[in-house]
Amino acid sequence: MCTGTLVEEDLVLTAAHCVTHHFTGKVFPPGAVHFVAGWRRGTKVGHSKAAAIPVHPDYDRRAEIGPENVAADLALIRLAEPIAQEKAPFFHIAPPPGLGKALTIISYREDRAHALTRQKGCEIRSIHGANMDLDCNVTFGASGSPVFVSQGGESRVVAVVSEMTEENGRRVAFTVLADTALPAVLAAQE
Repeated sequence: MCTGTLVEEDLVLTAAHCVTHHFTGKVFPPGAVHFVAGWRRGTKVGHSKAAAIPVHPDYDRRAEIGPENVAADLALIRLAEPIAQEKAPFFHIAPPPGLGKALTIISYREDRAHALTRQKGCEIRSIHGANMDLDCNVTFGASGSPVFVSQGGESRVVAVVSEMTEENGRRVAFTVLADTALPAVLAAQE
């Protein structure tokens, strides 16, 4: 289970490791991948199977976890049937704000799989290339989750959760910056 975010009526942004096989590294067949919008305790506002799944060309599911692979851990799911914005809004991409700025992660965590979890106050620890590290306590199921910044009263997607680690008894989120890594994914779908 992973989280994904509508960035157009027919495009879902998520982590590449969410749509690739752990052992082979191959992208799952599109028809086997489902996106459910607005899931809450057994109800949904929309659903569609994938029609195509472009993945960042530098992502290697079988590679050791590290900054290079996290920076490429991004994929799009092109939906077979668009989900109208009236049913489920989509979000625009934004560059990251400065260090220390508080961001929000919205996820379907493993421990709350049937309701969204909002984690506010995630501070940026560092930004290197397409990698952004956050001081935010994430857990399994948060992979592919959007990292939001509020700009002009709108929530915009800055990054996608890729990995987590523990430091001093607290989990830390490693993310891939959407504005930096997304052009390569878009080029891969052409």
